[in-house]
Amino acid sequence: MENEDLAKESQTQTQDGAPAQAAAPAPAPAPQPEVPTQQPVEPEPQPAPVSPEPAAPAPSGLQLEDIKPGELLKNLKDENIYKVTGLSGRKVLVRDLLAAERVFLYVGQFERPSEDEAGEFDLKRVKPAEPKVSKVAPELAKKELDAFASLLEAVRQNPGSDADKFAAFWKQALEVFGDDPTMTWRMRANKGLQPSPTLRLRSSKTHRWRDAVMLWAMEKVTIIVSKEVCPETDREACRALFPDDNEAYGKAISVTIPYRDLDEAKVKTYLDCFRLIVKAFSA
Repeated sequence: MENEDLAKESQTQTQDGAPAQAAAPAPAPAPQPEVPTQQPVEPEPQPAPVSPEPAAPAPSGLQLEDIKPGELLKNLKDENIYKVTGLSGRKVLVRDLLAAERVFLYVGQFERPSEDEAGEFDLKRVKPAEPKVSKVAPELAKKELDAFASLLEAVRQNPGSDADKFAAFWKQALEVFGDDPTMTWRMRANKGLQPSPTLRLRSSKTHRWRDAVMLWAMEKVTIIVSKEVCPETDREACRALFPDDNEAYGKAISVTIPYRDLDEAKVKTYLDCFRLIVKAFSA
């Protein structure tokens, strides 16, 4: 018993008298990795907005009041240059490079040509025959005019003929060759036939007048062209319009056209050929 009490006492002293052990310090928190300080990100400079270049305005053409006779105009559709010869209401009357007359209904399809285009047109264009003071005696000129009037009346009386068509064709042909009776044209006598209106040219080499184109006009219109005046540069194109190659004993070519086929397009084709002949033979 005594021993147990001693043991308990000893145990009690150990528990009560022994110095208390200090509590183990709490472990220090693990160092946190340093987070780099983020600098404020400046936005990338954006390029200043570029205004698109204004598109070239579509050509609006000219107004009728802007156009005067004698001016040059460029057609926006066919790119050709034309010379204004007159105005009729809303229509524009022009002449092309070969001096052919044309009519346009839409004024807005024209613009002014450049200086180079205008210069090239003036250099290359076929200049229509300008009226000159005739040196022919009035009585001789009257003789030719009376002979043509007689022929026109005979055509008018002939069944199947069309005197108005022939007269209109002849008038346009004179605009190409010139209207000076006995000089630029004459009524050529034919044995047993009506006199034939004949267009003439003056050679730039010999300075002599030559019969170039002769016309017959009764049931049909026959155009006879002297081979001498066919242009060398356009010989094939010229002869293609005249299938008969043995007229006047082989010295001329010809074509016969029924009046019903002598329409505006056909007339223009042969007038253009006349212009080539005049330009080549008189140059």
